Amino acid sequence: MEFTAVFEQSGGRNEHHEYAQFRREGEHWLYVDGNIVGATVRRETPKIGRNEPCPCGSGKKYKKCCMG
Repeated sequence: MEFTAVFEQSGGRNEHHEYAQFRREGEHWLYVDGNIVGATVRRETPKIGRNEPCPCGSGKKYKKCCMG
């Protein structure tokens, strides 16, 4: 079964999208397992571009320093 739950948290709108497995025991359905669909990753800091100066202060480009 596929479902999406919409909720508010920390002042923002969020979604939980999942493919879930249930089994029936008598008159009740029990949750067995699930897989989250398209989990969103939110960064706390801005993304560092490959060609930007490395944040370590070396003076090199990020791709030639801490990224590699």
